[in-house]
Amino acid sequence: MLDKEMVEEIKATAKSTKGLRDMLFCELDRLRRGEISAKQAQTIARLSDNILQTVKVEMEAYKHPVSYEFAQLPDYPQLDNSK
Repeated sequence: MLDKEMVEEIKATAKSTKGLRDMLFCELDRLRRGEISAKQAQTIARLSDNILQTVKVEMEAYKHPVSYEFAQLPDYPQLDNSK
């Protein structure tokens, strides 16, 4: 059975990779003690993977910043169409 401190920790999982790791280890302990089913553990693992995949996409996006508003475009000569 979970003690009060563990219950509060699960309820207030920090929204960070450390918080996710802590929660996963807690769930692994619960699985080993038979407090959750393998199906529940698998669902938690899938959700965790989805969270990590979004972090991976965000990290990749930060490598390629694009801002068209502030883009430095080369100065091309302007065409004179008045002739």
